[in-house]
Amino acid sequence: MTEIHFANAHVFPTSELRKHFPLQEGDVFDIARIREGIETLTRLYGARGYINFTASPDLRFDGEKKRISLAIDLNEDRQFRVASVNVFGLDRQFWGPTLRTKLVPGQVFNPELVEDVFTENKAVLPAVASSRDYTQITQDAKKTAVVIQFDFTRCN
Repeated sequence: MTEIHFANAHVFPTSELRKHFPLQEGDVFDIARIREGIETLTRLYGARGYINFTASPDLRFDGEKKRISLAIDLNEDRQFRVASVNVFGLDRQFWGPTLRTKLVPGQVFNPELVEDVFTENKAVLPAVASSRDYTQITQDAKKTAVVIQFDFTRCN
């Protein structure tokens, strides 16, 4: 690799993006590390509410120098916030005071916090409950907000 560039970066400075990308200038070309870098950038943007972020790599080969340059075109899209959080299948008296959540209406949405709800509340949730099977996240593109539903009705 000879160089790595980020196009259309507005949310984070390119110096910050470089810190999160495992492939460095001068490294041997490694497609797995490019994928890893894109996944890391996706999590970084997701943590700031940019849940529709995409990164498109463009490789250019210089045959004379036998070098590859990498340009990553970023589509940051828009930042999403939490519109509401709904819980079904648990008695409100039970989940109200005990089900802790960092998903607060109005705050920037971070998808990793959904998993935290299940991890931090493992003792009070049904044993079979998982974020993948018992969570629905609906985007409202016009309002740039998400509605989060935890549905435990199938656990009973």
